[in-house]
Amino acid sequence: MRGTVPNRFVKRKSTTVVKRNDTKVAAAIEFIRLHAAEGIGVGDVAAHMCCSRRTAETRFLRLVGHTIQTEIRNVRMAKAIALLRNPRQTIEGIAHLCGYDSDSTLRYAFKAKTGLSMREWRIKNEITRH
Repeated sequence: MRGTVPNRFVKRKSTTVVKRNDTKVAAAIEFIRLHAAEGIGVGDVAAHMCCSRRTAETRFLRLVGHTIQTEIRNVRMAKAIALLRNPRQTIEGIAHLCGYDSDSTLRYAFKAKTGLSMREWRIKNEITRH
């Protein structure tokens, strides 16, 4: 239908633009997306940016609006939620695949982020084992 306006847009991660086009911050975001589940930390991201931890944190916060650690947590949590959609995937397996030290660490972080336990989330989203 010509002249109609879509009622919603889906923003893909690949189209996310870093404010002011800071190439080091953009590279850091991509590095985090690729390696967050491997247990990386802020120091690893700063090393990838080829600058001090303080400089990396300052640039990242100024341009993205949150810390490097928050970005790492967000990427890990997004992966955990995606994996949680598979009813055959165990919580322990999800924790391991997302770079958490233990399933209890993931459970705590998940509850803090969503307000629900992982089991409650699966029930709410009608995900059950078959």
